[in-house]
Amino acid sequence: MTELERYSIFLERILETRSAELSYEEAHLEAKRMSRLSSRHHYLPQYYIDGFCGPDGKVAVYDKQRDSIQSIRKSPKSIFFELDRHSVEINGIKLSILEDQLFSDTDSRLAPYLIKLRDEPYTDEILTIERQTHMSVFLIDIFWRNPKTDYAAMDLFQRSKMTFFDEETGNRFEDSKKE
Repeated sequence: MTELERYSIFLERILETRSAELSYEEAHLEAKRMSRLSSRHHYLPQYYIDGFCGPDGKVAVYDKQRDSIQSIRKSPKSIFFELDRHSVEINGIKLSILEDQLFSDTDSRLAPYLIKLRDEPYTDEILTIERQTHMSVFLIDIFWRNPKTDYAAMDLFQRSKMTFFDEETGNRFEDSKKE
């Protein structure tokens, strides 16, 4: 079983659990709502890119291959992303749960701390333990989002083992595709 298949089964279980609590119509509407979620999956959070923007709300982008700065400035939403990078398709519905729930939640929690750290004048009091912790979480977050570190995520995923249990009996599923 491939990593993608194991991940899809895991997400199917989540959706099955949620849909059991909903009527057919509600589940159908929820599936449609989830399929319309974001497709621009940023590996550098937009709030971080915002810190480099000029008064026009745009940023100059350096083209490493050409060793030059691009002539047209870009908005944060138009750079450092891949379309549907974290999307998966389950039962014909494209979902971006990682981006829209995990990363979005992480961004909303970290942004205020990093913005304060960026905007406040430096003093000895600025680097509190709490802010240092948030900065560490931010660095870990952008490490895992960066396409160049996919090898590390794949290695971790391949070495991990996902186990499913039947909620009613408590029995472990040997083959997660079996019911």
